[in-house]
Amino acid sequence: MKTNRYAIKRRKTTENFPLQYNSAWKNSIRITGWLVGIVGLYVFLVYYFDWGSFCQNISEVSFVFLIGATGAYIVGLLVRASRWVLTVRFHQPLLWLQGYHTSMISKAANFVFPIRLGEVLKLIIIKNISGIDYCSSTAASIIEKLTLFLIIVLFLGLAPFVGYHFSDWSVKFFLFLCTFIFSMVIFLFFGAGVLEWIKSSIEKLFMNLGFAGDKFRSIFDNSFVKYMESTIRKCHFSSYGWRRFLGITFLSLVALLLDGLANYCLLAGFGLHLTYLQAVIASCFFNVLFLLPSPPIQVGAAEMYPILIYTGGLKLDGETVASAALVWHMLTVLVLVLLGFISFYAIGLRIGDVVEATRQRLKKGTNIT
Repeated sequence: MKTNRYAIKRRKTTENFPLQYNSAWKNSIRITGWLVGIVGLYVFLVYYFDWGSFCQNISEVSFVFLIGATGAYIVGLLVRASRWVLTVRFHQPLLWLQGYHTSMISKAANFVFPIRLGEVLKLIIIKNISGIDYCSSTAASIIEKLTLFLIIVLFLGLAPFVGYHFSDWSVKFFLFLCTFIFSMVIFLFFGAGVLEWIKSSIEKLFMNLGFAGDKFRSIFDNSFVKYMESTIRKCHFSSYGWRRFLGITFLSLVALLLDGLANYCLLAGFGLHLTYLQAVIASCFFNVLFLLPSPPIQVGAAEMYPILIYTGGLKLDGETVASAALVWHMLTVLVLVLLGFISFYAIGLRIGDVVEATRQRLKKGTNIT
């Protein structure tokens, strides 16, 4: 296999991915995603998009602001890649360049595929090129997403107070925030202990019902349970401490602020004005909405979500928001696909081989060795 001078030498491994990929579940997500995309695209084109208005908006757009929005978006991707690399380093050494390329491939795949295949690709690729075990890379992904979601729910709690015209959710949202923080504390501080208590309690219950203890214990003696136990232990707060946790949380905050800056510059480029805090909160909504099933390349979803947030939430002009959404969708596709292809080339992988290997491993769900 030919590689350039930046190529990263791959390591052979006999370790297989520990999760099964249920075809019925996969198909249901794919179908749901297509439905979301088709409905979203129909509503977008029929009720909000106008070709004449689009051409006029494009002729008046400020390309300085568009360049600023794209730059903020790219820097945000770099911050996210660095955050994941640093989190993996809690448990195993990892070069930044290797983690960066893996992260870019993951983000491109998440954008292209409707079932967030990139999250799985990231674990498998980093195992092949760096020898990082699945438990460490999975734990890193969980920790970074927990810190990001914590900041997101804090910002979303401010939405009704900064001009968003959604129903007042202050009391209910406060209860949700408290529940999330409580669950997060239990998971990070007592996750391993809780898992052991659950296993012990279930074992005692089944033994009292007359089931053989040895046969029951064999249920927990499988690759998935071992994988889950090891991952939870590596998420445990005692394995990295306050200093590292706050560092990852700070990087999550920076990434979110850069997303807000990209949103602010994009709308300013089209003559739509909102406060920077409103733009940051909008980025929080986008982070949550894009977790939902969607078609490949977010067709329909990437157009309709800005309409819901900016037109429905802030009462901005629908046709102008539609123009901005379409332009931004094309720009993000270009950036993610370009960075993803560069990273694939840099580490000497072929896209078809990696995707097919990932699908096969997910279907097999074989053991961790």
